Amino acid sequence: MAQARTDLDAQDLQTVLRIQPNQQPAFKAWLATMTPPPPPALPEPPTQPPTAPQMLDLMAKHDAERAAHMSQRMSATRSLYAALSPDQQKVFDALQRLRRPMGPPRPPGGPDGPGPMGPGGPPSF
Repeated sequence: MAQARTDLDAQDLQTVLRIQPNQQPAFKAWLATMTPPPPPALPEPPTQPPTAPQMLDLMAKHDAERAAHMSQRMSATRSLYAALSPDQQKVFDALQRLRRPMGPPRPPGGPDGPGPMGPGGPPSF
């Protein structure tokens, strides 16, 4: 079901942008990078909890993987954008703006603003 929705979204985007046959490779490459990577396989549970340096190494590995995926997405977006005509670029830009939440930025802490402790949380002593 989710894949059908993703395919429909891709077709709609292709229609709205009026992707031409010569732009298909860049569009398909861009679409491929928009799919999030699969979650990493769960490792065997350790017999002992990881040490602080081991946790830092694991966090650094995950950060590097996310950064590599983001770099691929950015590169594919630049390639697609370069392949678009000026009118298509305007539509692409407008679609990106529409993806953001509408209206003014929300205050921290939710719709009612900061909690009873204020924006910084409880006072530190």
